[in-house]
Amino acid sequence: MIRIQQLKIKPGHTREDLQRKAAKMLGISCGEIEEFHIIRQSIDARKKPDIFFSYVVEIETGKEKQILKRNRDKNIVAAEEKSYAFPMPDWKQPFEEERFRPVLIIALGKPDETVVLTELKP
Repeated sequence: MIRIQQLKIKPGHTREDLQRKAAKMLGISCGEIEEFHIIRQSIDARKKPDIFFSYVVEIETGKEKQILKRNRDKNIVAAEEKSYAFPMPDWKQPFEEERFRPVLIIALGKPDETVVLTELKP
């Protein structure tokens, strides 16, 4: 897959317009695009009269290596497929470490009135 970042286009466009612009940036025809995914869409309103939609898209074609080889644009890169898995906590493991020793809380007062309040165990 190829990722195109900062693909800017005016409001009022269609998905086909977006595909056409992406194909033009890659130097291929629209028919050569096998898959087209919009990853992110944002609005660029830094220059108030000229408002753009800014996209990050991923495209799959049969000629990805050739396109990336001749590419000189830093916004066109090879996309890495990443899948995220939430980490599963291991509740027993942290308490086996030395830093999770029982804590003794002591309240200090006058020298003869030192009192132990509580002992916390993990």
